[in-house]
Amino acid sequence: MEQTQLVGSTRAWTLRRNRPRTAVDPQDSALAAIVRSSRDAVIAKTLAGIVTEWNDGAAQIYGHSPEMMIGHNIEEMIPRQSLTQARERHARVAAGAAETGIHCTRLRVDGTPIDVVMSMSPVRDLRGQVVGVASLSRPVSDDERSDARFRSLMEAAPDAIVCVDRTGRIAIVNAQAGEIFGYDREEMIGSTVEMLIPEHARGGHVALRESFTAAPRQRPMGAGLALMGRRKDGSVFPVEVSLSASQGDPGGEDSLVVAAVRDVSSRRQIEQALRDAVAAAQAANEAKNQFLSRMSHELRTPLNAVLGFGQLLSRQLADTEYAEALGHIVKGGRHLLDLINDVLDIARIESGEMSISSEPVPVASIVEETLQLMKPLADAAEVALTLSADTSDDYVLADRQRLRQILLNLLSNAIKYNRPGGHVWLGWHAGNGQVALGVRDDGPGIDPRVQSRLFTPFDRLGAELSGVDGTGIGLALTRSLTEMMGGTIEVESMPGQGSTFTVILKSAQAHKPHSIPVAGAAAAGPETTELAPATLLYIEDNAPNVRVVEHLLRLRPEWRLVHAALGSLGIELAEAHRPDLILLDLHLPDLSGHQVLRAIRSLPSTAQIPVVVLTADASAGLAHRLRDSGATGYLTKPLDIDQVLGFLDGVTRANLGAGT
Repeated sequence: MEQTQLVGSTRAWTLRRNRPRTAVDPQDSALAAIVRSSRDAVIAKTLAGIVTEWNDGAAQIYGHSPEMMIGHNIEEMIPRQSLTQARERHARVAAGAAETGIHCTRLRVDGTPIDVVMSMSPVRDLRGQVVGVASLSRPVSDDERSDARFRSLMEAAPDAIVCVDRTGRIAIVNAQAGEIFGYDREEMIGSTVEMLIPEHARGGHVALRESFTAAPRQRPMGAGLALMGRRKDGSVFPVEVSLSASQGDPGGEDSLVVAAVRDVSSRRQIEQALRDAVAAAQAANEAKNQFLSRMSHELRTPLNAVLGFGQLLSRQLADTEYAEALGHIVKGGRHLLDLINDVLDIARIESGEMSISSEPVPVASIVEETLQLMKPLADAAEVALTLSADTSDDYVLADRQRLRQILLNLLSNAIKYNRPGGHVWLGWHAGNGQVALGVRDDGPGIDPRVQSRLFTPFDRLGAELSGVDGTGIGLALTRSLTEMMGGTIEVESMPGQGSTFTVILKSAQAHKPHSIPVAGAAAAGPETTELAPATLLYIEDNAPNVRVVEHLLRLRPEWRLVHAALGSLGIELAEAHRPDLILLDLHLPDLSGHQVLRAIRSLPSTAQIPVVVLTADASAGLAHRLRDSGATGYLTKPLDIDQVLGFLDGVTRANLGAGT
């Protein structure tokens, strides 16, 4: 109605200028009076933008009196940054197109900006030609500002926003809703919200919607619900929906239910792909573990024969031309064994199957033991090996076997990569609830540029060209084992100044830990036949391993070998022969070694016979299980000839002491 009055009043004003002053049209006079008294700003201007009419409402809103504006260009009250847009709009209206609902900014008389809502229409003469432009404007209300902000936020939202009234009809939607559901905005407005829901779920949704409307509450996105949306083309897709209710006004208008809808198709695809990848990785890891387990047995079995016969031949041909070649065979076999052990340990750590059994370990004891084991290697390399440590009675919380493995790895590297005449120090100090064990050398040191790669598996930092044996696994395994025991490892090194590797572990209360005897602790006795006859029962299904023990017993002719390839047969032979010692393999065709051990210990006639278990796994956890099952000790495969001889001689001496 206001727009019609505007056109009429400006028409009346235009006609008045083109007819005799004595001619008065009562209708035009009434319309002109309405224009002058309107609280809205009514402004007329020529096609060039010169103001020709300025009512009281314009004076009130903009502060300019009619005398100040009539005859002046309307652009005087348009902000500079809005001029281009205003000129384009003026040109469109001057061409005959009306525009309504324009939100724009104008300048008051004091230069302050004011936001207004404006409608513009062309002014035509009696012939219908456009001769000017008329506008009707008023200040933007607070409600309109809130509504504009709300709509702006809606359009900027990344999710689809759907506002539904109490009857379930869609009142407001943003552009994202159209993009997600495939509808035009006009198609959704006024329709029930169930159009956006799969057909099979529409009936139940009506009840849920009415329940929510009766007692609205905020529901966050997701909320653990599996929801589906339906597009215009009928396709169904997964969505997440958050719900909230807008506040009604004092006039009693309903609250709107505001739903934010998110298409989670891509995320669900990614999640499923991730689940598939995890499942595939787990399957691959399980296959890898099974492969490594099989390969461990398959590799150790022939290696046991290689090292076993190699050691025996080295003893028998020590002073012949074959001694050096046999030395290479044994050395190569041990290198291969170390590689197998390290690779298997890395695989166990990665799969979470590495067993760590921490207990208080006397530091002085483990250090002394490690130094004795490494002294032959140091002597051969002409490197001095020195204990440099506090001699106090310190204990560290660690897995004894794994800690020994760590120190052996660090000492081996310090010796191998040193020089003839070099020096290696092993020491420790305790404090602040920790024990720091350090291996220091005066070797060539490590370039700082490659130190970040020190613990990368199979990366030897160029040492593969040095001629020094190695695999590049030792340090990676050392750090993993240290961290599994709750410790850390630190490195300090400079080229030409040597290196220091420090392992830091928790200290422990000093008490003597209970442990199972380990084969080889006693030195091998003299190769003599001046001992009482003894019987060895070997329960083993692998023929080459049996042949190794047969040849080994030629060094101890007082021992007689009884062999059983099955666990059940081994139990029967143990009862029949009452052997002085039983060697028991854990992996047998019919029974496990644990079952055989328990059976032997359960029979009164065999309960006291020493049983040494043969195993490829010398972990502390297995050692405790073997002890609980009644094992006297264990030997690791491949067999070390001196360890086996040491056990045989220990049993023989015990028999002599008992008068048997």
